[in-house]
Amino acid sequence: MRSGRFVWLLGLVAAVETGWLVYPTVRRVVLGIEETSATRGHRLAAGLGCFTCHGPEGGGGTKNPGSQEGEVPAFTEQTQMMYVKTTDDLREYILDGAPKRRREDADYRARIEAAALRMPAYRGLVSAGEVEDLVAYLRATSGQLLHEDAQVARGGE
Repeated sequence: MRSGRFVWLLGLVAAVETGWLVYPTVRRVVLGIEETSATRGHRLAAGLGCFTCHGPEGGGGTKNPGSQEGEVPAFTEQTQMMYVKTTDDLREYILDGAPKRRREDADYRARIEAAALRMPAYRGLVSAGEVEDLVAYLRATSGQLLHEDAQVARGGE
């Protein structure tokens, strides 16, 4: 009698665990959640470990001893405006760790070398499509509208 209850309880636990594991896939299929570039970018950022340094969901808060700001920059709340001028800047941060204009600045390089944590370069590790997905995610997260028109960008500066 007891072994029957134990087997029944074990079966129930296995069923609950299986349901828990397949829930995200079933939910996505049943609800037909749209697969957007920003959604793929979020998933890729999580997979690449971006939130390890940029904080939960890119919200910041990770200390960075030796850096000028004292923390790794967040993706959210317009923080990007301090670092990013164009979509190409975002692409270069992803691919090369920083835009070329910053990498060529000796003062910037010295500040980066003093920091404990540095932005890695993902060139050769991510595809062009993945870069665009990450850019879409970063733009969506920051709420920042980037102006590609040169005259608008000059006015913004």
